[in-house]
Amino acid sequence: MWQKLILTAGSDSQNDIFKKQLSLISTEKYCEAVEVVTDESPGIRIGSGGATLSIIRRIFDEQKYKDLEGTKILLLHSGGLSQRMPHLSAYGKAFGTLTNNSTILETKLEIYKNDLIGKLPQTGGIMITASDVIEKMSSMKSVKSSEADIVIFGHLSSLEVGTQHGVFVMDEKSGQLKCVLQKASEEEMKIEGAIREDGMVVTDSCYFMSWKFCKRLLKNPLFKTPITEELCCYGDFMRPMGYAPKLDYLQNSSPKLKLYRKALTEVFIDPNVEVSQL
Repeated sequence: MWQKLILTAGSDSQNDIFKKQLSLISTEKYCEAVEVVTDESPGIRIGSGGATLSIIRRIFDEQKYKDLEGTKILLLHSGGLSQRMPHLSAYGKAFGTLTNNSTILETKLEIYKNDLIGKLPQTGGIMITASDVIEKMSSMKSVKSSEADIVIFGHLSSLEVGTQHGVFVMDEKSGQLKCVLQKASEEEMKIEGAIREDGMVVTDSCYFMSWKFCKRLLKNPLFKTPITEELCCYGDFMRPMGYAPKLDYLQNSSPKLKLYRKALTEVFIDPNVEVSQL
């Protein structure tokens, strides 16, 4: 069971709507507590990355590091505007109803309960996922290393899907993560060796960060205050990962955004990463 489920909201009004939707769902068998958190920078779009940093800082403000040992928190990013899914704009993507009359949120919680939470490092940490994706995890094996800083989950996708997502480039011999491409062209994926023999690529999904790594992340003074730039918890967090990361995107950023991205690179460039392919 998760010690806490946290949903992010982009505004106070969205926060109220999410709380009303949650009152209609039985979350007690999945998590001990539920919280909806509004972005802390009114009028500024801080994105999923900014929201993630804010949530982690909030957790460490409320609890001592030693008290977090073994605690597992699920962070569900749900504060978007659902512009590509207008029928879900009013109530949020997490509460979209499926054909079996369950919401996306309930379906994810059930899958995570059965196939995920018991296989994560027992040291505890925070699981980060999106509200518009349902991951099939029945084939997942327990995490190999209890010392893993980050466990990233990928799944096989077509090249077309890969051009719109993060793509993990794996070393065929060692099985290590080489780099993470972000919305790369098919030609770039080919050059970097991202395309498997079966013509598929491994695209990003959800991921888990240990409290030890989160503590290291918050050592940077830039992350100890409210975020003022729009950051992505996939593109900006994952691209520095791997033994040969592609960091050319740093040069194409505005001065302030570049400052944040460089700070993230300094932390995410050298963690103990384990890749779990779904």
